[in-house]
Amino acid sequence: MKCWRVHWHHDLDDEPVVIYSEIGVDDHEVRKVKILPGVPKDTWGTGHHRWGVGEA
Repeated sequence: MKCWRVHWHHDLDDEPVVIYSEIGVDDHEVRKVKILPGVPKDTWGTGHHRWGVGEA
């Protein structure tokens, strides 16, 4: 497994500024996390819903 972090420099409010990708042993992307500008770093969501990150 490999992990990539990409910083995307642009001025678009609706596109991610950081993308994390997990790459499997077959070199295909397994999962991706997109960080949008202006979204607090301790939240995540599906595009329609956002949840805060809390303690377990």
